[in-house]
Formats: sequence, structure tokens, C-alpha cells
Amino acid sequence: MTETSKPSIYESTFAKSDKTDAVLVVDGKKLHVNKACNKLNLCSKSPTDSFFQPSNEENVENVLELADRFSILSVTFYLEPFLTAFSISVCDDIRIGDKYGMTDLIEKRVARLSKEDFKTLAAQPFFESLSDDTKSGMLYRYMNI
Repeated sequence: MTETSKPSIYESTFAKSDKTDAVLVVDGKKLHVNKACNKLNLCSKSPTDSFFQPSNEENVENVLELADRFSILSVTFYLEPFLTAFSISVCDDIRIGDKYGMTDLIEKRVARLSKEDFKTLAAQPFFESLSDDTKSGMLYRYMNI
């Protein structure tokens, strides 16, 4: 009689199913998960989960980079209003907005720019990498000041 091995708790919990749409590799093991689990507000469950920090000025760009890396586009819809309300800096907001397609954020920041702000922005190292749409919006604003 052959002995069948019972799957480990991790293999059974993170097995591929019709409800999983992403794979996380941890210590060489594949964990099949659902991207929606990333939307959970884990910091409200218990104080022991305090390493999950809410969005703030220091980590918002890191959260956007992770969302981009794992193709979780809905994150930008949650963080764009945050960035609109709590500005990091005008230059950073425009750079981040351009990089992650946050048109409302770009429009609101460009609308507040003065001619001096444009000079400062044009001197930034990232200015050349801004999209043509962002640059044309900035030029339109500059011409109407």
C-alpha cells in the first residue's frame, strides 16, 4: 500500500483556484492569492498589525510602485484624492501624477503654478521624462498666466 502525503497547510490554503488571480513567491514557494485581498484595511483589525501603515506622504509613492508592479490599478483611484488633498510638493505631485496617470492631480497642481514655479519645475531632472500631455498642459497654463 502506498502512503499519500497530506498537503501542508500552506499548499491547501494557497492552492490555485478559480478565485485566485495572482501568484506571490515566498521562499521559493508559490502562493496563489486574489488581488482583492490587498484592498483589506488590515491595520484596523488589531494593534498587532501596526506595521501596516495607512497612506501618508512618506509611503504613498512606494504604495504606487507596488501597485504598478503587481498591476493593481485600483490603488491609484484611492491615492489620487489623498495626493490632491495632502501635497508632498508640487514638483513631486506632478512627477508622480504623470508617472501613474493621475490627470486630476496634474491639472490641479498645474493650475496653481506661477511663472517662477515653472522655472523651478523645468530645472528638475525628471522634467524631460514627463509625458507630452503633461508638458502641453503646463505650456497652456504658462501662456495664460
